[in-house]
Amino acid sequence: MSFNLSHLLHQEYRLKPPYQAHPMGVSLVNSDGTIDTYKSDTPHAHAREAQNFSNRINNYLSSEEGRNFISYTRQHHRRFIDIKRIGTADHGNPSIVAAVHHNGLEGVLLSNYDGMTFDERIEQMAQQYQISPNAMAEYVITHELTHAAGYNTEAETEGYVKTYFEERARLSLGPEREKYQQLAAIAQEREQEAKEAGK
Repeated sequence: MSFNLSHLLHQEYRLKPPYQAHPMGVSLVNSDGTIDTYKSDTPHAHAREAQNFSNRINNYLSSEEGRNFISYTRQHHRRFIDIKRIGTADHGNPSIVAAVHHNGLEGVLLSNYDGMTFDERIEQMAQQYQISPNAMAEYVITHELTHAAGYNTEAETEGYVKTYFEERARLSLGPEREKYQQLAAIAQEREQEAKEAGK
């Protein structure tokens, strides 16, 4: 196959450590629904997780929550990179749930597999922050798409996510408002942690 995974992930999308040092297993979903898998010792598991994560992202983008975030971001004059493909990879770092790898113009959006699905990682985070898995998934996807809108550091990304969720809380009522208040508080906590860590 002429497709060069090393060029795609290490050059075109300029992965930073620890990604470059880790032999990634990667599966990417194509626009026609087929899946390309590279350097995987568990190709079926990677392909299954790539499809699951792609479905998650596409469902979010077509949902009211996703449309609200896209609209909010465009109103703030931010442009999204062109996400060429969605999939999964072994990132070599268990604290990563998902990541956008890009060159400033285009890139890929990948969940972190390493033997644990996106849904399983979301369940862990939801328990940690004591919110529902669906709310946690919305948080993580919003966070990654904020990176795709040009926010690179964790501190500035969490700051933007916090402001967005505060806005959604202001415009919402009842349980929806409570959800966004909780998500804004999580983003504020993570923003402070990122600032303290210099990230």
